[in-house]
Amino acid sequence: MILSELRANLWRYACIAAAVLAVAAVLGALYFRGSAYSARADRDAAVHERDQARSDRDALVELIAIERSKAAEYARIATEYEQDKARADEVATATADSLRAGNLRLRHEIGALYTAQLSGAAAHSAELAGAAERGAELAGAAIAVGAACDARDRAWRAVAEEDRK
Repeated sequence: MILSELRANLWRYACIAAAVLAVAAVLGALYFRGSAYSARADRDAAVHERDQARSDRDALVELIAIERSKAAEYARIATEYEQDKARADEVATATADSLRAGNLRLRHEIGALYTAQLSGAAAHSAELAGAAERGAELAGAAIAVGAACDARDRAWRAVAEEDRK
């Protein structure tokens, strides 16, 4: 009898142990299924982040190329402006020199015409010579200012056109 009771209890204990093992197997399967799903979600998120980083990098590379081309264009505009400004100074100097040369020639002609009236005309000629000299300088300065303004205006227009692109 003891043996039969032991066998009956043994079957009961074996069934309970099998049930516990079956429940543990189901819980383990659910846990590993969730872990696999989580790993796939993490992998998909990492792929998305990688693709976004590549897209950002490509956009930045394109932006840097655009900025470099604009910087080169601005440097060209600045060089052109400086050259125009130097040319404006040269034109002003040349204009003032040519006006002075014309005034000298004019003064010599006036001096030749009025040699007879030397007493009154000499003082007046000196005043005219000073006025002509100041006029030549003022005309040269006015031309220099105008040429410099033209150069600056061309440079600003070029910068504005470049910014519109």
